[in-house]
Amino acid sequence: MDDAYDNVPPVLRPLVDRLGPPVPVEDARSRWAELVASAEAGTVTLITRGGREWVALVPMDEVAEPVAWMPMWPLSEARVKLGDVIYESHARTQVLTRHRKPVAAIVDATVLLHRPTPADRLPVETLLAAGRRIILEYDPDGEDAGEDYWATAVAVTGATVAVGVGPSVGEALLRLAAPAEGTPVIWYVMRGESPYSAAADPQVIGVDIPARVLDWAEAHGMTEADPDVYLLVAPADEAGRLDVEVATRMGVLPPEAVAQIRAEMAES
Repeated sequence: MDDAYDNVPPVLRPLVDRLGPPVPVEDARSRWAELVASAEAGTVTLITRGGREWVALVPMDEVAEPVAWMPMWPLSEARVKLGDVIYESHARTQVLTRHRKPVAAIVDATVLLHRPTPADRLPVETLLAAGRRIILEYDPDGEDAGEDYWATAVAVTGATVAVGVGPSVGEALLRLAAPAEGTPVIWYVMRGESPYSAAADPQVIGVDIPARVLDWAEAHGMTEADPDVYLLVAPADEAGRLDVEVATRMGVLPPEAVAQIRAEMAES
């Protein structure tokens, strides 16, 4: 094992690779002005207390929630009480202020694990300036517990250009990046007459249904014993509320499968 990783929890090693080794809390206190200035300039610095607690000093554009919701610390007080700030940051982002103006923040380091790298991230402002539309969705039945919010950036052609998923709207927006797994879709559990022009039957067109979607559909009443309850799917950028839907959830499918769905919907 590389000596540089001896005191790094395995889950945090990707962050150390990306951001560099952590600064011990006492060193952070002595270099406080320098590290805060670096954060204001856009640099993220990992800080650790005894190798047990890990946080990150981040620029304000890494803060997911409205600043007004966050505890605020004047820089001088935060330096003196840095241990307290670190402790509190595991529960909520702690904002650092200069003359009452937010300048940086301290977050639990694990928050950064789920965000794209800066090179991969597509900022909301950039997407909107390019004419993209941002669609926000709430999916409490999603694959990952707690990752209930979806942000999808859609071009005027209807193509999905970015997706972000997170435990809050703000976090989902911060995670916007080009979809790596496929194209976003909406799955529908339906009961009653099928509106095939608004969605497609995946079994009819030979689209594989992920096991987690089948489990979810069965939990909402889809069984062989009740043919009136069935499953449909539509591309997220074409999906809307259907009159006889029982439940919906977000998902992703390979682009070729989504192309089949679009073709089936166009013919219906």
